[in-house]
Amino acid sequence: MKSNSVSSANCYPTPSSARIVERFDLKFREDVSRLAKRSRIFEDLLRSFPGLLIAFVSEYGDEKNRRNAQRKLLAGGKLREAAKIFGVPWWLRKLPPEAFTEALKLLPDTEQFSRQISNLIPENREEIPQWFRSVSRAHEICHEKFALWVAKRPVFYKNADTENYPLELVAAWAWHADQPQTEGFQLLKKSWHPRMNSYMAIEEAKSWYNRSKMAILFGETELEDTWLSGGEACGYKFLPLRTADDFFAESEQMSNCLDQYADHLKFGDIRVFSVWKDGMRVANIEIGAHEDDRNIPTIEQVRGPQNSRVSPEVWRAAYAWIGSQDFTLYRRMKSSSSSQERQTYPNRFWHGYADSMETKTDRPVDLPVIDMDRSDMLLIRLEAVISEFETAD
Repeated sequence: MKSNSVSSANCYPTPSSARIVERFDLKFREDVSRLAKRSRIFEDLLRSFPGLLIAFVSEYGDEKNRRNAQRKLLAGGKLREAAKIFGVPWWLRKLPPEAFTEALKLLPDTEQFSRQISNLIPENREEIPQWFRSVSRAHEICHEKFALWVAKRPVFYKNADTENYPLELVAAWAWHADQPQTEGFQLLKKSWHPRMNSYMAIEEAKSWYNRSKMAILFGETELEDTWLSGGEACGYKFLPLRTADDFFAESEQMSNCLDQYADHLKFGDIRVFSVWKDGMRVANIEIGAHEDDRNIPTIEQVRGPQNSRVSPEVWRAAYAWIGSQDFTLYRRMKSSSSSQERQTYPNRFWHGYADSMETKTDRPVDLPVIDMDRSDMLLIRLEAVISEFETAD
């Protein structure tokens, strides 16, 4: 009767096994090779279940479960039973050695997920590593349904850069859809759902991100300096937008993109006023600094609902109103919030999401809401992805 264990002194991978070892990522090869030399049982995993080998040689799971799973295998136990003891999903058995470029993370193992994900593994083997990284990350920073959704959408793994900002951002946006107690939920216009296409999701996530920047920029404060005073002219009222809620409400009522104006306000480029007539909003005026004299305000644009053109009457009222002002010096945005408040509010805005991620990932989501240079790079990357969709159409 054959023994289920083999002396490590006499067991070495065959030449074909050595070639399989070379297919593993460099960071795992030495450990994989060492484990494969211990026993023919482990050597067989090179072909039958590379993912289980990666789990054994990385920091995956509980040490006690790792030892119990190894004992089960060496005692002749079934592969599926050993994987279950260790908590390694059975569907990972279908992935080749090339798929595992980083330490294995906890992944869904429900019957429904396993059945669906197995049919979504790319046929092109070169795409599998990035596909698997994206699916793993999607589950790590959001949830099971989102991971399955990402697995079906090449935009999140084909040609993805190292930081994969589109995935990171869409995951944060999607997570908030199920969290009505959070401030991020209040900024949603549309919520993520499993039937949503990639283009709409990225567009909505981008808009939500810009609204979050607006909320974080203002915190619970308001603009001290609106450059011009509100007032009346020719039967029209001119009211300054001072708070994030002012911009959100104006955008909602006027069907425009004023909720996306965080960058303009942070850099002190503009101020915005709401124009009313007979108790109703009729237009928005964007005020900038005159190009010849930064101390003199000028009208950048006047737009009606849905960015429509306005009548000459509104323009006359606007010029009459601005002409009646005592001009103040052009100044960058000022906030009455303290330095401590400016640091606290972003943490408060994100704390629900951050707390949810704390037990799931050692690489937290790092969305550059405050760092404007990095924020610009995120938006540029999103625009590039959106342009690819539009070009394809």
